Amino acid sequence: MRLQKSDSAQSVKFIPSVFTCDKISLKDEQTNTSTDYTATFAQVKYWLEADIILSLELNRFYELTAYNGSDVVYKGKAFCTNQSDYSINNGIYTSHSTTNEFIVR
Repeated sequence: MRLQKSDSAQSVKFIPSVFTCDKISLKDEQTNTSTDYTATFAQVKYWLEADIILSLELNRFYELTAYNGSDVVYKGKAFCTNQSDYSINNGIYTSHSTTNEFIVR
């Protein structure tokens, strides 16, 4: 997930294990500190979504955990950048040709 450093609310979207959530926690992987955000999440098709004002630092990774009460309904990673064309996978995937042949019986 890509998040931005902003003073405005931004949309946080994820696909949870159950479609009820009342809080997310963002843990900065560099400082190992967590911040909790309470929000009203709405189900949109097959994901949950909320507009939240987040306090983030640029170019940092965060562990995102979503809760329904004390139950964890989603765990994932987020990266904070203000680049609009940023892709976390840019230049990582390379394909290789192979001569492997399989015999199916």
